[in-house]
Amino acid sequence: WGGAVAGETIARVAAHAEAPVVSVPAGWQPSQRTLPITVGCEDADRATALIMVIHGVARARLNIVDDFGVALGAWGFAYGFHIAWTITVVEIAGGLALAGGYFVRPLAVWFMVQLAAGIYLVHSSAGWFVVGAGRNGMEFSALLIVCLFAIALSPPTARLLSRGRVGVG
Repeated sequence: WGGAVAGETIARVAAHAEAPVVSVPAGWQPSQRTLPITVGCEDADRATALIMVIHGVARARLNIVDDFGVALGAWGFAYGFHIAWTITVVEIAGGLALAGGYFVRPLAVWFMVQLAAGIYLVHSSAGWFVVGAGRNGMEFSALLIVCLFAIALSPPTARLLSRGRVGVG
C-alpha cells in the first residue's frame, strides 16, 4: 500500500458503503503489515458470529429451547425457560449484529461468558475433544472463546476499515 493509493482506496470504498462512514485523521495510513491481517480477520469474525447464529437457529428449529430451559432449571437456575429463550434470541439477533460489526465488544463478552458457562456445565465433564478421542468435549467452545476474545480486542477503526466504513479526511 502506498500512502496516496491507500487513502484513495479507502475513500472509494467508503463512498460506496451503505453504513455510516467514520473519519480518521488526515494523513493516517494503514500499515502494510496490519491491513491484510485486519481484512483477513473479517471473515473469521463473521464466521464466528454466524456459528453463534446457527447454534440459536438450530435450537429454535429443532424445538429444543424448552428442553434447554428444563436442563437449566435442573442445574439450579431460576427461570430456566426464560434464560434459555434469552440465550437463543441473543445467539440469533446478537450473532447477526456481531457479523455486521455492531455492538461488537458487548456481544463478544456475552458470548464468551455463555460459552464458558457451557464448558463448566456441560463440556468439561466430557473432556477436551469434541470428536475422535472423545465426544462433546470443550475444544470447540474454547476455540470460539479465543476467536471472540480476539474480536473484542480488535480496534473499532480496524473493524470499520475492513468493512469499508472508514473515510480519510
